[in-house]
Amino acid sequence: MAEHRQEFMSRLSAELDAIDAQLDQFRAEFRDESTMGAKFRTDDKLETLEQRRDAIRQRSRELEDADGDRWEASRRDIENARNDLRRSLDEARNHLRH
Repeated sequence: MAEHRQEFMSRLSAELDAIDAQLDQFRAEFRDESTMGAKFRTDDKLETLEQRRDAIRQRSRELEDADGDRWEASRRDIENARNDLRRSLDEARNHLRH
C-alpha cells in the first residue's frame, strides 16, 4: 500500500508540474491578446484553471496524512478533480487557439 501511495503521489506531482507548464505556456501565448475584452476573458479563464490546480495541490498535501478508507476516497476525489481540470485545459487550449 505504501508503494502504491508513493507511486500515486509521484505521478500526481509530475502531472501537476505538467499542468503548471501548460498554464505558463497559455499565459505567454496570450499575454499580447489583441483586444482588451479578449485579454480579460483569457485572464479570467486562466485564473480559474490555476485556482483549480492549486486546490488539487492542496488536497494532495492533505492526502499525505490520510489513512485507509479516507485515503482511498480522497485519492478518487483528487483523480476526478484532476481529470476535470485536464478536460478544461484541453477545452481552453482549443478555444484560445481558434
